[in-house]
Amino acid sequence: MCIALVLGAVCGFAFCDSVGVWGDFIDGVGEIFLRAINMIVIPLVFLSTVLGISTVADTKSMGRVALKTFLYFAVTAIMAAIVGVLVTNLLRPGYNTHKVDVSAEETYVDSGAGTVNLLLAEDVVVDGNIVVPQGTVVKTTVDNAAEPSTLMDRIVDIVPDNIFEAFSTGNILPIIFFSLLLGYFITKIHTDRQKTINNLFEALNDVIMSLTNFIVRFAPVGIFAVVMLLVGRQASDVSALKECFKSFAFFVLVVWISLIVMGGILLPVMVGIMAKVSPLKHLKQIYSALMVAFSTSSSYSALPLIITDAREKMGVSNNIASFTVPLGITFNKIGTIVYECVAVIFVAQAVGVDLTAAQQMSLIGASIVTVLGAPSVPMAGVVVLTMLLTAMDLPTDYIGMFMVVDILCDMPKTLLNAYSVSCSAIIVARSEGEVLKI
Repeated sequence: MCIALVLGAVCGFAFCDSVGVWGDFIDGVGEIFLRAINMIVIPLVFLSTVLGISTVADTKSMGRVALKTFLYFAVTAIMAAIVGVLVTNLLRPGYNTHKVDVSAEETYVDSGAGTVNLLLAEDVVVDGNIVVPQGTVVKTTVDNAAEPSTLMDRIVDIVPDNIFEAFSTGNILPIIFFSLLLGYFITKIHTDRQKTINNLFEALNDVIMSLTNFIVRFAPVGIFAVVMLLVGRQASDVSALKECFKSFAFFVLVVWISLIVMGGILLPVMVGIMAKVSPLKHLKQIYSALMVAFSTSSSYSALPLIITDAREKMGVSNNIASFTVPLGITFNKIGTIVYECVAVIFVAQAVGVDLTAAQQMSLIGASIVTVLGAPSVPMAGVVVLTMLLTAMDLPTDYIGMFMVVDILCDMPKTLLNAYSVSCSAIIVARSEGEVLKI
């Protein structure tokens, strides 16, 4: 997979001038791989979660697992926000680095009216023949459904009013909620019928796991296609790419450094101390899942691999792996929290605003709550960043420019999210007295 990742980047740069010739074909190959992965995510989450609950004889132990899992999420979220704030304050990327005249580009988000003026990062084809050139400022709107929900809205949305609709739309939280309830009440029926249902779900789960292993064999091909297309499209206009890189190079560097501090130092230390395993051995066991997360910028794409690795390579029980991993993919967004904190302080530095200690403490809390409460819709990251900037009384003029370099930050922060989820599985498993293979 690492070779496929490198080859995809090399080929993308080498053949960027002819992306119009091979782009559709490579896009199709990558899309098939992503669809195949997404095809098994919902059945895998549903079956593994139901079995994880229904096969537990002691419901008290599952309560302990849930408490430990959410405690891990809370601790790592706070750590991530603090890292983002401290590193940005130390390196000061916003001071004397951003020279672009933002007002001339007219990039802003009016969160109240839902109006967005965006600076296009690449040419856009409209109605098949009208080309809007790169660098054009266009006005669009954000659907009101994308507005950040309140905490109570978020809680209400967890309970599905139509579980089949949740399955068809891939709404993961209601599916997990329904799966937890179904698994719990399976333990309350007659023993004979309980065994019958569990045998059925175990058989279906075995089928899905076999299908997962089959799809994973083609992961290098899919990763090659996804990366080649991404690099080929971005590198087709070298001058624009250089200008974009110069504009926010320091910002991107600080984001990467913050992510490395969190994922390369703090999480491995937690794994070594709390799970009592070698962080390097752990990374070696999950590198395939991390490569999928990195190349696709999707934690959900890596979910089947993370569950499989936790069970088969690391010795985590089915009960814990099936519970912690799906929840972690949904709730454990520490990479995104790091990114949002760095972005807000970068803007403050760029416009010459010195945030007080109290304001930065409030940013830490607000970033955690806002990221966890963000709706799963396109441009959700834009809405979250707009909310945080508005809350800190900072201008939102930089939003369009953050979107231009988002892909440079999205892949590593997704990788960190996936790594943290795997860490949660082995840490919780060790705390429950399980003997791990690594």
